[in-house]
Amino acid sequence: MKLNYEEIGQIIEKAKNESHKEIIFGTEVKVIERGYGGLVYASIFLDKNAIEFTTDVPDYIAEELENRLEKLFSKFKIDKFEIIFHHHKGNVHDKNIRFLLENFEDLSKVMKYILQNFYKSQDFDYCLK
Repeated sequence: MKLNYEEIGQIIEKAKNESHKEIIFGTEVKVIERGYGGLVYASIFLDKNAIEFTTDVPDYIAEELENRLEKLFSKFKIDKFEIIFHHHKGNVHDKNIRFLLENFEDLSKVMKYILQNFYKSQDFDYCLK
């Protein structure tokens, strides 16, 4: 399913109205009994006004992470973030980037920006958790 980026705001409102706590964006995403199906790229945590996305997927655009983050943070005035490193068989390489937004209304704009600018794929799906 090709995600229509203009519908992200409606997806967020639906999730909020139905008391969901998380929206997960990625390819072939679905919630399964213990965890997620498909590759999980980015999540919105509605109760925290937070977004997290990962570099641990094959189509992540790895070039110039620092510059990409600076553009993202500058554009949306994000000043509190954390980077969590994954450990794979003793190696540290992949990262999750998590940050809080001050305005709930910015969630859809920021998610759209991340999906369009940090991944090569533009064939995303989503699920509510």
